[in-house]
Amino acid sequence: MYQEIRDALNGKSRMRARRNVAIGVTVGALAGAIAGLLLAPKSGKETRAAIKEVAKKGVEKTGQVVHKVEEAVKEKVGEIRSHLQKKAEKAEEVVEAPEEKQE
Repeated sequence: MYQEIRDALNGKSRMRARRNVAIGVTVGALAGAIAGLLLAPKSGKETRAAIKEVAKKGVEKTGQVVHKVEEAVKEKVGEIRSHLQKKAEKAEEVVEAPEEKQE
């Protein structure tokens, strides 16, 4: 329960909800496409070709999503690194300030 409260205050619950919705939509779309192909009145050869094409598109789309996520993660890591560097510099100034006064 405390974790849920902390996540809500930090905005993590919204990110989880968005991620879960995105996953659900993706899985639902793929399941619908596969069901549509399997239930279509086509020959086995045509159905297998259609499934192969859908799978190929799915792999391509997954690659695109992975690339976007990778770029977003790199950007966030850069922001966090920059933020931590600034905090470290401020902490260093605070530590050095009393030393300068003593001299």
